[in-house]
Amino acid sequence: MVACDRLHQSAPRLCHNDGLDSLRAAMLAQFDKHLENLKGCVHWLTAHGVAIIDVDMRRGRAAPEIRVAASPYLYSLFMMDCACFERCPDGHLTREKWKTVRFDTVIWWEEAKCD
Repeated sequence: MVACDRLHQSAPRLCHNDGLDSLRAAMLAQFDKHLENLKGCVHWLTAHGVAIIDVDMRRGRAAPEIRVAASPYLYSLFMMDCACFERCPDGHLTREKWKTVRFDTVIWWEEAKCD
């Protein structure tokens, strides 16, 4: 019966006496901070009429990421705070990825421009 239970576990269970309480507390504190920043950023973007495509809060990232729909309005909203971080030729187009940071959250979008 015990062997059968082990087969159904995706990861070994951590017991409360494993000495990792401070590690767990730090992980939860970081998660809570990222979640609050993400929530504030989503509310701020929505209030400004920016269309959100998806949100990425995978563990191990320095900050959550939000992908938004490209719009000329983004340049006036972010002014000098946005930068092109990737440029890829794609036939007669050039794909550019832009990003900025608000509420300790990375906001990025992709555009295609004619060569």
